[in-house]
Amino acid sequence: MKTKMNLKNGIRFICECQKNVEVVSFGFWFQFGSAYETKTNNGISHFLEHVISKQEFETFIENRGGKVECITSKEYISFNVTVNKRDFLNCLRKVADQVFSPRITSEIVESERAVVIEEIKIYQSNFLEHVLDNISRCIFKEQSSLSLPILGSENNILNFDLEQLYDTWYNKILKSPLVVSINGGIDEKQLYEALDYIENIHKENKSYKISNVEYCTSLIIEKSLHDISILNILSYFKTSDIYQHILPEIFTFYLTNSGQNALLIKELRKRGLSYQTFSYYLPYTIAGVLGITALFSSDKLLEVINTIKSTLKSAAQISSKDFERIKNMAINQSVILYETTLERMKFQAKNSLLLRKDVFVDNYLVRLSEVDIKDYISFVRDMMNREKGYFLFHNDEISDKNIFI
Repeated sequence: MKTKMNLKNGIRFICECQKNVEVVSFGFWFQFGSAYETKTNNGISHFLEHVISKQEFETFIENRGGKVECITSKEYISFNVTVNKRDFLNCLRKVADQVFSPRITSEIVESERAVVIEEIKIYQSNFLEHVLDNISRCIFKEQSSLSLPILGSENNILNFDLEQLYDTWYNKILKSPLVVSINGGIDEKQLYEALDYIENIHKENKSYKISNVEYCTSLIIEKSLHDISILNILSYFKTSDIYQHILPEIFTFYLTNSGQNALLIKELRKRGLSYQTFSYYLPYTIAGVLGITALFSSDKLLEVINTIKSTLKSAAQISSKDFERIKNMAINQSVILYETTLERMKFQAKNSLLLRKDVFVDNYLVRLSEVDIKDYISFVRDMMNREKGYFLFHNDEISDKNIFI
């Protein structure tokens, strides 16, 4: 049984009940993250996620053998729980009570301040993590909030005070659009009890918009810390397109995410050029980013660029047979990925929060199977013709003109 509705208090409620499943996953997803911050308060969403996750509900759930997963992205903060179905309602109430009425104390704040600063240092010392946290700088203009890193800066974290944290949580985040998502082995009685409880939460509602979304498609070159170079190539796409998250998934799957026979992996390895290559897409509410990241020896830069360039051109020349093969592989991989209640619940929540049509996994798989090769080729050609942003970590002198694809 699948249920989705907008409740009278403004909360979007979405649930998939599954038979013969002994666990339940649920999540509270607020549409607020680093994309709704400014330079002066950048990192406050992630910091507050830490503060809220240190309420009593985490211990309450873990003492029952459950798991808690908290996430901050550019566009949402989420608190996700997986428990035995007999503990579902008690855990749901516990999380809701403490998310809507948390204790933001000096003791918790100072403890998490040290933890988040340590997290920032770890990210900065991990070369690849640091690169990926900063790639948006080469596709969005500096004044765009989408260019801000999720973790923020150490200086900002040190300067957050109780009043600012309290005001941001109660007057901004709690008033932002909220999706409550549930997936797993709950029966009809539990569903209606959960629905009744969520519907009686007092919630004020306020919508936020991402400001100053402008693309800059620039070339940023920074000195590498090692003899390894990292090249990031980013393009953008319209998230209003009918296949806004399906076509990029097939494209990235074909390039790098289908194993050793993936098109770009195969071409780079055949030439002995890159020991780690991957592609990804980031579909935000009003803008989508598609990227390729390759790690390689610094003296291989031009060979890597030329191989990526030729491979992207051939990606739009796929045969019908290969397209169906790749599409079926993508479907099967999605079936495996969304086997757990947690991943299905997160899929429901994210798609509902970002206002996509395919809210449930099963509907998404049907739409994936219906994608036509003509739509795919048109999407790839459009990606090829768009200006691109480049973020390169490299030690040697290079000529800018040799970078562009």
